[in-house]
Amino acid sequence: MNRFLLRFLPMVATLCLALPARAQQSEEPEYNPPVRGAPAGRVGGGTRSLRVLPLAALAPDHPGLTISAQPALYYFLPTATGVRVALRPAADPSAKPLVEKDFAPPAKSGIQRLDLKAMGVTLAPDVEYRWTVSDARTSSTGVIRRMGLSDDLARKLNGVPSGRSRYTLLAREGVWYDALDEVSRAAESAGTAAVAGRHRAALLEQIGLKDIAQHERQQYQ
Repeated sequence: MNRFLLRFLPMVATLCLALPARAQQSEEPEYNPPVRGAPAGRVGGGTRSLRVLPLAALAPDHPGLTISAQPALYYFLPTATGVRVALRPAADPSAKPLVEKDFAPPAKSGIQRLDLKAMGVTLAPDVEYRWTVSDARTSSTGVIRRMGLSDDLARKLNGVPSGRSRYTLLAREGVWYDALDEVSRAAESAGTAAVAGRHRAALLEQIGLKDIAQHERQQYQ
């Protein structure tokens, strides 16, 4: 009897250790992309296991959605260098940009936030905008569209003002930019940074930015 137990004890221990990890993984937010068929979204930023992480717009490879008139845009900066950001209607590349500005090098590299509200920029409903972040060597592009807030989504968001429940709901509903903004804010808060940082990495991995996601996971271990 004792020999039988000793034989299977390592297997039981391994299973017990694996269960919490699987449970934690199942709790990660899941991004549910909107129906495809629209023009391509992110261009550039794909890592393909390169040793050096890329400059990347943190946007999906399809037009990402927001319900905010003045959302925040996020990009990954591998080194603390200056960049130029431009935002214009996707259907008319020659149109006057809503944003075309050079930004000085930030205090540190990593994920950066561009607040359109602070810049006085408002997105029109149901218009796709292409935004580009570039440095002296490369560039990366994303597409954003402001969608109307449906009664169903408004009802679901009611009573979920912020935090984990809200970014999980926004991701599940396919509202990429607002989910990313919500989880990023949580990742900057001392009480929720570790969990939210890993959840943000999970969302980035789901849109194909795997190397950046792995880098972010390491920051919150």
